[in-house]
Amino acid sequence: MELKGQVIIITGGASGIGLEASRALARMGADLIIADYNEDGAITVAAEISASGVRAHGFKVDVSKAEQVAAMVDFAVEKLGTLNGIFNNAGIGLVKPFLEMPPAITGSSKSTNTASTMACTTPRRRWSLWVPKGPS
Repeated sequence: MELKGQVIIITGGASGIGLEASRALARMGADLIIADYNEDGAITVAAEISASGVRAHGFKVDVSKAEQVAAMVDFAVEKLGTLNGIFNNAGIGLVKPFLEMPPAITGSSKSTNTASTMACTTPRRRWSLWVPKGPS
């Protein structure tokens, strides 16, 4: 698949599945925003990917906070000129029976793993109404 000219945000892109997805999308030619709560990791991955010949930028984001997600979308459009997709990958993996987790952890897990999908998708719908789509 060829993704040259496509701009994609990958949340949780600094490690694990997000890191490997970032590398795979870069190999297909996509320009990327590596968005992650781990700012150093996001910047490091973006530098690695930029060295492969595509445009990439790191961005610190807490995807459970709608205002930070909106800022992430604004950053993508400012830096790369458009936005074609968001890979909602960020999540919190907890290795413990659900009923043994403290409420603060389960609340954080729900807002990151569930609510963040809507937070990331809503600004994308807003931007898709007017952002140029890049090369055809």
